[in-house]
Amino acid sequence: KLMEIDWITFSAQIVNLIVLIWLLKRFLYKPVLKAIDDREKSISDRVNGAKELEKKAKEQIKDLQSKKEDFEKERYALLAKTKDECEALRERMLDEAKAEVKLQKDIWLSDIEKQKAAFFDSANHGVIKSFMHFADKALRDLAESGLEKQMTEIFKNKIAALPAADKKSFTENANESGKVTVTTTFALQNAGETEKFIRDTFNLGNDVRICFENNEQLICGIELSSKEKSLSWSMKEHLNQFKAELKSALSGE
Repeated sequence: KLMEIDWITFSAQIVNLIVLIWLLKRFLYKPVLKAIDDREKSISDRVNGAKELEKKAKEQIKDLQSKKEDFEKERYALLAKTKDECEALRERMLDEAKAEVKLQKDIWLSDIEKQKAAFFDSANHGVIKSFMHFADKALRDLAESGLEKQMTEIFKNKIAALPAADKKSFTENANESGKVTVTTTFALQNAGETEKFIRDTFNLGNDVRICFENNEQLICGIELSSKEKSLSWSMKEHLNQFKAELKSALSGE
């Protein structure tokens, strides 16, 4: 016998199924789906938040990097400026120190020069005077021991070497005045020979008198004079020259 369908029961089962599905959807599926959606939304929000945080972190890192670069630039600029200022200060202080040292050196040298000048002014006159005294005495002693004769010979050589114009000028003065004075430190032992030499050298006639005189100031020398002309040579000239050179040396000139 074929199975017969109980349509009332089948209908009731359909209704129960529909009610069950509605109940499941209403009280089970919907909260579960909502929980799943909320979970997905939470995860999505967290992912988006994380991305936003990552973005902000990157921006902050970039900003910090930029600030770091700016800081490094400012630091290097400040260091360079400080170094330049220190170098300029060092140079200025060095220049000031050099200027101060130079000033003190100039003052010191000036004081030294003043002291040296004062010392030489007070000392060189006495030194020169004493030296000249001993030199003069030594030359006079030499003259007394025969040096006068040697000086006479030297003077003759110098007279013989005079230019013709000077000889002529002296001769004219001698003939005009009629007198030639021969001055020596001491009396000449060979006065006659000296007189003959003078007459021959200047072509003087017998009417021109030749007189001999003594003058210790000449110091080993001879002087010929006639009217406005005179010819002389003695150690006194060299001694005076040496005196001037000695004074100059003592004065540091």
